[in-house]
Formats: sequence, structure tokens, C-alpha cells
Amino acid sequence: MKKIFVFALMAMFTLATQAQIVSSRSTSVTREKVESNNWSYIYLQYNPGVFSPKNGSSKSYDALSTGWNINFALSRNIPLYLETGVGVQWSTYKETETIYQRVGSINIYREVDAKFNMLSVKVPIGVGYAFNIPNAPISIIPNAGLDLRFNALAQMDVDGHTTNLLSSSDMGSSDATWNVFQLGGHVGVNARFWKKLLVGFSYQMDFSEIAKDCHVYQGNLTVGYCF
Repeated sequence: MKKIFVFALMAMFTLATQAQIVSSRSTSVTREKVESNNWSYIYLQYNPGVFSPKNGSSKSYDALSTGWNINFALSRNIPLYLETGVGVQWSTYKETETIYQRVGSINIYREVDAKFNMLSVKVPIGVGYAFNIPNAPISIIPNAGLDLRFNALAQMDVDGHTTNLLSSSDMGSSDATWNVFQLGGHVGVNARFWKKLLVGFSYQMDFSEIAKDCHVYQGNLTVGYCF
């Protein structure tokens, strides 16, 4: 997965460099068309992802995010942007677990529902290059960058008992405790229509572990309103 991320990142910057060379050779009319301005968007995302431990079974989850991002123009004549912002993500999954209980001299095994919930605050820091489609109100914006994440809540509820995954006392040891802060990266592409509507997809992976020997990989499907 890391090789895919690096390849996509290199491809994006290669395209951006080629576009910059073409732009520098274009006429003054073309330069006027690509003149850049700062712009923002509010968004809603669907975030399917997976917790991938080094040893053990992966856990898939569903998530929804909402937030606000702003794009700062890095040049007046080249549509290259620095993007940052803030968002909130709610992640969850359910599964059935088998637990063991001893009642007197009898061993009892029964299935119970287990539910995981996590609330995270995320801050992207990335760059994007807008390719304007000729004679159409559409811009295609490849982008890549880093992601900072603050896990404000992470808990597992099993048979009415809630465990705080961010608490070493609940988890029993610091090695088993989940991390509050994480660093990751993303690569993707957005499409901006009439400078108002934004849709996009990106792939996100963590560089730092969310727990010992466990990383998070996630897709992001975005719909946004630009202003």
C-alpha cells in the first residue's frame, strides 16, 4: 500500500510540473483564465476503512465526516494551492463475540454484541493543482499531503461493559492503549463544478500506529459546497 501511495504522489506532481511548463508558454489570455484565488468548501464524507494489525484479523468500519477546508493560492498565474482545514469523524462497527462465563461448576459460552465507536478531529495539510477543462465549468484537482488526527474518544462496548481504548487503566497496559495523536498521509483527486460543487475521492493511510502494531487505512468519498 505504501508503494501505491508513493507512486500516486509522484504521478500527481509530475502532472502538475508538466502543466506549469505548458502554462508558462501560453498566451496572456490563457494566463488570465487560470489566475488563482483562495477558496473554501464545507464537506460531508463517507469514510470506509480498516484497522489492520500486524498479527490478527483486520476490522472493517464505516465512518462519516464533516468539516471545512480552505485552499490558499500559491501563485496568481498557476492554479497551485495549499489546502488545510478541520474536520470531525465518527467511526463505528459492530460484531458478534463469544464470551466465557463460569456459573458454579458449569462453563457457559454465549454470543454477545460488541460495538466500537471512535470520535476523531482531523487536520489535513496538502497541495493540489487545478486542471481546468477547456470550454467546460469543471476543474480536476489532484491532491496529496499529510493528515493530523486527534482521537478524542475510542471505546468498545461488550455486553453492557464499556472499555475506554485510550485509557491505560482500562486497557491494562500502556502497550495495549490506543494513541491519541496520529500522523498519516493522503492522495486523491477532486472535481469542482461551476466553482460551487465539489466531489472527490482520496486514499488515506496512517504513518504512525493507532495501537501497537496496528495501522489504519481509509477511503474518503467527498461531497462539498464551495465558496
